[in-house]
Amino acid sequence: MVCWELLTSKVPFYGMSPVIVASKVALEGMRLPVPPNSPRILLRLMARCWSEAPARRPNFGECLEILTKESCGSERSSELTQLEGAPELGPGHRSGES
Repeated sequence: MVCWELLTSKVPFYGMSPVIVASKVALEGMRLPVPPNSPRILLRLMARCWSEAPARRPNFGECLEILTKESCGSERSSELTQLEGAPELGPGHRSGES
């Protein structure tokens, strides 16, 4: 979810109650829309993190390893530091929060 928030500058499932979100995610497999123009490495990581099978989801150490490996010496490391075409803040964005 954090990758999605960073790529979109929006609050996930904005306007939906937590109970409805939990129900739809658990029972219907609802997922957030894929942000356009996203770096492939983050899309792959998000897909793994959102897997319906908990055993297929990476733990924090694996996520850190994937991001570190990709950002160190990779030709595509700029994908992680420069998100061209990043969306402007709109409804559901978080401004001034740390």
